[in-house]
Amino acid sequence: MKDGRTHLAHKAEHAVDLDTGAVVAVTLQGADKGDTSTLEETLCQAGMAVAEQVGREAELRPDQAPKVNVAGIEETVTDKGYHSGAVVKRMKAYQVRSYIPEKKQTGRRNWAGKQAEQQAVYANRRRVRGDTARVYCGGAANWSSAASRTATRRARCGAAMCADRKTF
Repeated sequence: MKDGRTHLAHKAEHAVDLDTGAVVAVTLQGADKGDTSTLEETLCQAGMAVAEQVGREAELRPDQAPKVNVAGIEETVTDKGYHSGAVVKRMKAYQVRSYIPEKKQTGRRNWAGKQAEQQAVYANRRRVRGDTARVYCGGAANWSSAASRTATRRARCGAAMCADRKTF
């Protein structure tokens, strides 16, 4: 646009292995879709990529232990834009441990008739406040924002690698 703003037609989401920094999957989503509605597709693509890698390793090295987690994706770490009760509940149903910081809310949540969702959100909250979450963000005291920054940096690095650029 003439005033310097841009209209996004799409956004890229990256699934990055936090141990190695390897880009596992890249999905292209419509810019009009919210983060909470696009997480499943990215997680599905990442799961298929991991399964494909497990099969490839089994073919190439049948006598060696695989270097890829044969259980597939077990944990997901995202920024707080992806948090919703429904998303956390679905992650629990997929048997994927979530580390999704909550958005700041005013007032109390109404859990009437949403017991499963409440349990999933409370379990996610415990994990986010726990020691494992601190590992994901380098031991920072304010792990919520540090985890978001770390995930963002790694995703940007992954995007730069995918685009064969040295800077992002």
